[in-house]
Amino acid sequence: MVVMRFAALLVCVGVGHARADVAAAQTLYDQAKQLEADGKYADACPLFEASYKADAQIGVLLNLADCHDKIGRTASAWVEFRDAADMAAKRGDNRESYARDRAAAIAPRLDKLRISAPASVVPGLSVTRDGADVTALIGTDVPVDPGSHVVEASAPGYKSWKQTVAVQGDGSTVDVPIGTLDKLAEPAPVAGTPAHVDAPLPRWGGVRVFVGTSFDGLEGQPGGSNMCPGMFCGSGPHNLPGFSLAVHARVNLDPSWSFDPGAGLHLRRIYTEHCSPCMQTSDVHLDDLELFGTFRYGLGPHASLLVGPYVAARVGASQPLGFDQSAVTNAGSFDLGLAAAFELFIGRWGGRLELQYGTQQVSPALSSAILGLGASLGVRI
Repeated sequence: MVVMRFAALLVCVGVGHARADVAAAQTLYDQAKQLEADGKYADACPLFEASYKADAQIGVLLNLADCHDKIGRTASAWVEFRDAADMAAKRGDNRESYARDRAAAIAPRLDKLRISAPASVVPGLSVTRDGADVTALIGTDVPVDPGSHVVEASAPGYKSWKQTVAVQGDGSTVDVPIGTLDKLAEPAPVAGTPAHVDAPLPRWGGVRVFVGTSFDGLEGQPGGSNMCPGMFCGSGPHNLPGFSLAVHARVNLDPSWSFDPGAGLHLRRIYTEHCSPCMQTSDVHLDDLELFGTFRYGLGPHASLLVGPYVAARVGASQPLGFDQSAVTNAGSFDLGLAAAFELFIGRWGGRLELQYGTQQVSPALSSAILGLGASLGVRI
């Protein structure tokens, strides 16, 4: 029972407010009609508008549109007659045709305003007309009431642009091109606060350790041997795959280039077949300590190309197992050459493909060109 009484009270309150709005709307309408009868249209129009807001009726809207037409606010009158026609159509009101005829009669007298985009693109451009956002209407002819209109353009990081335009009321179209928006100056640093500068490139680029395998192809050179003087010794010398361990440092020169000095240990084995009539073989173990300095060019965040010279110092060698004692590779001899490599790292781990070409002293009697290919895995430390 209490709930029902409370609901009834709410209904009564709602009805009371509705009646109060209708009463206020009727009072405003009566005052507007009296002012209109006295020829005071400029004073009557705001009262018609207030009455319509209090109680949206077709008749009040038609009177408001007619009042605006009489004081020369053609665009407002045109829109209001069209709205009244749509409202009448929805309600089945026979005043629809009258409203549409009045709107059609005003259309040829409409003044229009076209806002043209600036000559250069401005990111984040926003345009208002009399405070209303009309950015989406840039380049469109829009009906406006005669009189002064303020067009303003703004964008983040730019000074705003503003222009007041006078529309004469002669049914013409006024074009308003947006002028240049100047960029705002960078704010000066606060006293005691250092200006922003890019962080310097760190000179030290870290260390990488590679472990892998390599294969060297030897080209024999004429030089003779103790057993086969004048013959082309080493007609088929070649290396078996060897083991390599290398440490590379990095010194950054700029964001793309660096200098990579390093050292490595290369263990490999040469197997040599000599020419007929000797048909003898030699088996030599070589232990090389290599020093190299390559220049690196970064291809992106992960890949690099490297090229530079190397020198290999012989730190150990075994006696040959064949006949040719001169084929012993002497400790302390040097090899010289040029190395090129492709390096790829993702995170801490990576890999390296390397190509070497140079001269290798296999023995006092045999100095050969060497072409080496290596592959290794690496880690940053």
